[in-house]
Amino acid sequence: MHKTLKSEPTKFFMFNNGVTMTSRDIDVTLVNAKQKWKIVLDNYQVVNGGQTLRTLYEFKDSHYDEEILNKAHILVRIFKTGKQEGLTNKIAEFTNSQNAISPVDLKSLDSLQIKIEQILKDNGILYVRKVGDLGETDTEYEHRISMERFGQLQYSKLGHPDRASSQKKRIFESYYDEVFGSNNFDIDEAADLVKKYFEISEIYEQSGYSVYEQKIFYAIYLDTKNPDITNNIELIERVLKDYKKESSLSEPRKLIQKGFKDEIDKYFL
Repeated sequence: MHKTLKSEPTKFFMFNNGVTMTSRDIDVTLVNAKQKWKIVLDNYQVVNGGQTLRTLYEFKDSHYDEEILNKAHILVRIFKTGKQEGLTNKIAEFTNSQNAISPVDLKSLDSLQIKIEQILKDNGILYVRKVGDLGETDTEYEHRISMERFGQLQYSKLGHPDRASSQKKRIFESYYDEVFGSNNFDIDEAADLVKKYFEISEIYEQSGYSVYEQKIFYAIYLDTKNPDITNNIELIERVLKDYKKESSLSEPRKLIQKGFKDEIDKYFL
Protein backbone atom coordinates (compact mmCIF):
# COMPACT_ATOMS: atom_id res chain seq x y z
CA MET A 1 0.00 0.00 0.00
CA HIS A 2 2.83 2.38 0.84
CA LYS A 3 4.44 1.77 -2.55
CA THR A 4 1.16 2.33 -4.40
CA LEU A 5 0.49 5.52 -2.46
CA LYS A 6 3.92 6.88 -3.35
CA SER A 7 4.20 5.84 -7.00
CA GLU A 8 0.58 5.46 -8.18
CA PRO A 9 -1.65 7.49 -5.83
CA THR A 10 -4.56 7.62 -8.31
CA LYS A 11 -4.78 3.80 -8.16
CA PHE A 12 -4.81 3.63 -4.37
CA PHE A 13 -8.61 3.54 -4.43
CA MET A 14 -8.64 0.55 -6.80
CA PHE A 15 -6.10 -1.54 -4.91
CA ASN A 16 -7.48 -0.96 -1.41
CA ASN A 17 -10.51 -2.42 0.35
CA GLY A 18 -11.09 0.83 2.17
CA VAL A 19 -12.14 1.57 5.73
CA THR A 20 -15.28 0.40 7.50
CA MET A 21 -16.62 2.42 10.43
CA THR A 22 -19.60 2.33 12.75
CA SER A 23 -21.23 5.33 14.35
CA ARG A 24 -24.02 5.56 16.89
CA ASP A 25 -25.54 8.41 14.86
CA ILE A 26 -24.82 10.11 11.54
CA ASP A 27 -25.95 13.68 10.85
CA VAL A 28 -25.71 14.88 7.25
CA THR A 29 -26.48 18.48 6.18
CA LEU A 30 -25.89 20.54 3.06
CA VAL A 31 -23.49 23.50 3.39
CA ASN A 32 -21.79 26.08 1.14
CA ALA A 33 -24.95 26.93 -0.78
CA LYS A 34 -25.78 23.23 -1.00
CA GLN A 35 -22.55 22.49 -2.83
CA LYS A 36 -21.04 20.27 -0.12
CA TRP A 37 -22.11 17.81 2.51
CA LYS A 38 -21.21 18.15 6.17
CA ILE A 39 -21.16 14.78 7.97
CA VAL A 40 -21.04 14.59 11.78
CA LEU A 41 -20.40 11.21 13.42
CA ASP A 42 -21.35 10.41 16.99
CA ASN A 43 -19.28 7.84 18.92
CA TYR A 44 -17.55 6.34 15.89
CA GLN A 45 -15.15 3.42 15.65
CA VAL A 46 -13.00 1.96 12.87
CA VAL A 47 -13.84 -1.76 12.68
CA ASN A 48 -11.96 -2.67 9.50
CA GLY A 49 -9.09 -0.91 7.75
CA GLY A 50 -6.64 -0.37 10.56
CA GLN A 51 -3.70 -1.34 8.37
CA THR A 52 -4.81 1.19 5.75
CA LEU A 53 -4.97 3.96 8.33
CA ARG A 54 -1.55 3.05 9.72
CA THR A 55 -0.10 3.19 6.20
CA LEU A 56 -1.60 6.63 5.59
CA TYR A 57 -0.24 7.99 8.86
CA GLU A 58 3.19 6.49 8.26
CA PHE A 59 3.28 8.04 4.80
CA LYS A 60 2.16 11.41 6.17
CA ASP A 61 4.86 11.35 8.84
CA SER A 62 7.74 10.07 6.68
CA HIS A 63 7.01 11.17 3.09
CA TYR A 64 4.47 13.97 3.39
CA ASP A 65 3.54 15.21 -0.05
CA GLU A 66 0.32 17.20 -0.34
CA GLU A 67 0.13 16.73 -4.11
CA ILE A 68 0.28 12.93 -3.79
CA LEU A 69 -2.29 12.86 -0.98
CA ASN A 70 -4.66 15.01 -3.02
CA LYS A 71 -4.57 12.42 -5.80
CA ALA A 72 -5.22 9.46 -3.51
CA HIS A 73 -8.75 8.47 -2.58
CA ILE A 74 -10.16 5.80 -0.35
CA LEU A 75 -13.55 4.14 0.08
CA VAL A 76 -15.08 4.71 3.51
CA ARG A 77 -18.20 2.83 4.61
CA ILE A 78 -20.03 4.06 7.70
CA PHE A 79 -22.81 2.07 9.35
CA LYS A 80 -25.26 3.74 11.72
CA THR A 81 -25.71 1.39 14.67
CA GLY A 82 -27.86 3.46 17.00
CA LYS A 83 -27.99 1.98 20.48
CA GLN A 84 -28.16 -1.64 19.33
CA GLU A 85 -25.99 -3.59 21.77
CA GLY A 86 -23.35 -5.74 20.11
CA LEU A 87 -24.05 -4.57 16.55
CA THR A 88 -20.63 -2.95 16.16
CA ASN A 89 -18.93 -6.19 17.15
CA LYS A 90 -21.01 -8.20 14.66
CA ILE A 91 -20.18 -5.78 11.85
CA ALA A 92 -16.49 -6.09 12.75
CA GLU A 93 -16.68 -9.89 12.65
CA PHE A 94 -18.48 -10.06 9.30
CA THR A 95 -16.46 -7.36 7.52
CA ASN A 96 -13.22 -8.99 8.68
CA SER A 97 -14.32 -12.54 7.91
CA GLN A 98 -12.34 -12.64 4.65
CA ASN A 99 -9.16 -11.37 6.31
CA ALA A 100 -6.70 -13.13 8.60
CA ILE A 101 -7.99 -11.43 11.73
CA SER A 102 -7.45 -13.16 15.05
CA PRO A 103 -10.44 -14.01 17.29
CA VAL A 104 -9.00 -11.69 19.95
CA ASP A 105 -9.00 -8.75 17.53
CA LEU A 106 -12.55 -9.50 16.46
CA LYS A 107 -13.78 -9.50 20.06
CA SER A 108 -11.85 -6.35 20.95
CA LEU A 109 -14.84 -4.24 19.87
CA ASP A 110 -17.33 -6.17 21.97
CA SER A 111 -19.12 -3.76 24.30
CA LEU A 112 -18.18 -5.93 27.28
CA GLN A 113 -14.47 -5.67 26.49
CA ILE A 114 -14.80 -1.89 26.24
CA LYS A 115 -16.47 -1.83 29.66
CA ILE A 116 -13.67 -3.97 31.10
CA GLU A 117 -11.17 -1.51 29.66
CA GLN A 118 -12.87 1.40 31.43
CA ILE A 119 -13.15 -0.37 34.78
CA LEU A 120 -9.51 -1.42 34.70
CA LYS A 121 -8.49 2.11 33.72
CA ASP A 122 -10.34 3.42 36.79
CA ASN A 123 -8.14 1.05 38.81
CA GLY A 124 -4.88 2.15 37.24
CA ILE A 125 -4.63 -0.77 34.82
CA LEU A 126 -4.08 -0.45 31.07
CA TYR A 127 -6.23 -3.03 29.27
CA VAL A 128 -4.66 -3.61 25.87
CA ARG A 129 -7.52 -4.57 23.58
CA LYS A 130 -5.46 -4.04 20.44
CA VAL A 131 -1.77 -4.49 19.69
CA GLY A 132 0.14 -1.26 20.08
CA ASP A 133 -2.31 0.37 22.47
CA LEU A 134 -0.26 2.56 24.81
CA GLY A 135 -3.18 4.02 26.72
CA GLU A 136 -3.83 7.70 27.34
CA THR A 137 -0.78 9.92 27.66
CA ASP A 138 -2.20 11.82 30.64
CA THR A 139 -2.97 8.66 32.63
CA GLU A 140 -0.52 6.80 34.83
CA TYR A 141 -0.97 3.03 34.89
CA GLU A 142 0.25 0.73 37.64
CA HIS A 143 -0.20 -2.41 35.56
CA ARG A 144 -0.61 -3.37 31.91
CA ILE A 145 -2.38 -6.50 30.70
CA SER A 146 -3.47 -7.71 27.27
CA MET A 147 -7.01 -8.78 26.53
CA GLU A 148 -5.73 -12.23 25.59
CA ARG A 149 -3.93 -12.67 28.91
CA PHE A 150 -6.99 -11.48 30.82
CA GLY A 151 -9.07 -14.10 29.02
CA GLN A 152 -6.59 -16.78 30.06
CA LEU A 153 -6.79 -15.64 33.68
CA GLN A 154 -10.57 -15.71 33.68
CA TYR A 155 -10.58 -19.14 32.03
CA SER A 156 -8.12 -20.43 34.65
CA LYS A 157 -10.20 -18.97 37.45
CA LEU A 158 -13.21 -20.89 36.14
CA GLY A 159 -11.30 -24.15 36.58
CA HIS A 160 -9.31 -24.65 33.37
CA PRO A 161 -5.66 -23.74 34.08
CA ASP A 162 -4.59 -26.82 32.12
CA ARG A 163 -6.24 -25.47 28.97
CA ALA A 164 -5.58 -21.74 29.32
CA SER A 165 -2.42 -21.94 27.20
CA SER A 166 -3.09 -24.75 24.75
CA GLN A 167 -6.59 -23.52 23.87
CA LYS A 168 -6.20 -19.78 24.32
CA LYS A 169 -7.52 -19.02 20.81
CA ARG A 170 -10.80 -20.72 21.62
CA ILE A 171 -11.30 -18.47 24.65
CA PHE A 172 -12.34 -15.76 22.21
CA GLU A 173 -14.15 -18.15 19.88
CA SER A 174 -16.25 -21.11 20.99
CA TYR A 175 -15.55 -20.58 24.72
CA TYR A 176 -16.29 -16.86 24.73
CA ASP A 177 -19.85 -17.04 26.08
CA GLU A 178 -18.72 -19.45 28.78
CA VAL A 179 -15.73 -17.37 29.86
CA PHE A 180 -17.37 -13.96 29.71
CA GLY A 181 -21.02 -14.91 30.14
CA SER A 182 -22.97 -13.31 32.99
CA ASN A 183 -23.18 -16.62 34.88
CA ASN A 184 -19.40 -16.95 35.14
CA PHE A 185 -17.98 -13.45 34.84
CA ASP A 186 -18.45 -10.60 37.29
CA ILE A 187 -17.06 -7.42 35.77
CA ASP A 188 -16.75 -5.87 39.23
CA GLU A 189 -14.07 -8.47 40.03
CA ALA A 190 -12.00 -7.73 36.91
CA ALA A 191 -9.54 -5.37 38.61
CA ASP A 192 -9.06 -7.75 41.55
CA LEU A 193 -8.23 -10.58 39.15
CA VAL A 194 -5.54 -8.53 37.41
CA LYS A 195 -4.05 -7.34 40.71
CA LYS A 196 -4.02 -10.93 41.98
CA TYR A 197 -2.17 -11.99 38.83
CA PHE A 198 0.62 -9.49 39.42
CA GLU A 199 0.74 -10.28 43.14
CA ILE A 200 1.10 -14.00 42.45
CA SER A 201 3.72 -13.34 39.76
CA GLU A 202 5.83 -11.30 42.17
CA ILE A 203 5.61 -13.88 44.96
CA TYR A 204 6.42 -16.69 42.52
CA GLU A 205 9.46 -14.78 41.27
CA GLN A 206 10.71 -14.47 44.85
CA SER A 207 10.09 -18.14 45.64
CA GLY A 208 13.24 -19.40 43.95
CA TYR A 209 11.28 -21.65 41.59
CA SER A 210 11.29 -21.18 37.84
CA VAL A 211 8.18 -19.29 36.89
CA TYR A 212 6.16 -19.02 33.69
CA GLU A 213 2.59 -18.28 32.77
CA GLN A 214 1.24 -21.83 33.02
CA LYS A 215 2.23 -21.96 36.68
CA ILE A 216 0.57 -18.59 37.30
CA PHE A 217 -2.64 -19.90 35.73
CA TYR A 218 -2.67 -22.75 38.25
CA ALA A 219 -2.01 -20.34 41.10
CA ILE A 220 -4.97 -18.22 39.92
CA TYR A 221 -7.15 -21.33 39.92
CA LEU A 222 -5.96 -22.43 43.36
CA ASP A 223 -6.63 -18.96 44.77
CA THR A 224 -10.35 -19.72 44.37
CA LYS A 225 -9.86 -22.60 46.82
CA ASN A 226 -7.17 -21.30 49.16
CA PRO A 227 -6.09 -17.64 49.51
CA ASP A 228 -2.60 -18.56 50.75
CA ILE A 229 -0.46 -17.89 47.66
CA THR A 230 2.76 -19.32 49.10
CA ASN A 231 1.10 -22.61 50.03
CA ASN A 232 -0.45 -22.82 46.57
CA ILE A 233 2.94 -22.34 44.95
CA GLU A 234 4.42 -25.09 47.10
CA LEU A 235 1.55 -27.38 46.13
CA ILE A 236 2.09 -26.76 42.43
CA GLU A 237 5.81 -27.46 42.71
CA ARG A 238 5.30 -30.59 44.84
CA VAL A 239 2.80 -32.10 42.44
CA LEU A 240 5.02 -31.18 39.49
CA LYS A 241 7.91 -33.04 41.09
CA ASP A 242 5.88 -36.19 41.78
CA TYR A 243 3.62 -36.31 38.71
CA LYS A 244 4.87 -38.92 36.23
CA LYS A 245 8.36 -38.62 37.71
CA GLU A 246 9.57 -41.65 35.74
CA SER A 247 8.66 -40.07 32.41
CA SER A 248 10.66 -37.55 30.41
CA LEU A 249 7.81 -35.04 30.29
CA SER A 250 8.89 -31.44 30.75
CA GLU A 251 7.13 -29.25 33.30
CA PRO A 252 5.21 -27.27 30.66
CA ARG A 253 3.95 -30.54 29.14
CA LYS A 254 2.80 -31.77 32.54
CA LEU A 255 0.94 -28.57 33.27
CA ILE A 256 -1.31 -28.86 30.21
CA GLN A 257 -2.40 -32.41 31.01
CA LYS A 258 -5.76 -33.01 32.63
CA GLY A 259 -4.14 -35.70 34.74
CA PHE A 260 -1.93 -33.10 36.40
CA LYS A 261 -4.91 -30.92 37.25
CA ASP A 262 -6.69 -33.99 38.63
CA GLU A 263 -3.74 -34.53 40.96
CA ILE A 264 -3.97 -30.92 42.12
CA ASP A 265 -7.71 -31.27 42.73
CA LYS A 266 -7.20 -34.32 44.97
CA TYR A 267 -5.90 -32.01 47.68
CA PHE A 268 -9.28 -30.27 47.84
CA LEU A 269 -11.64 -33.26 47.78
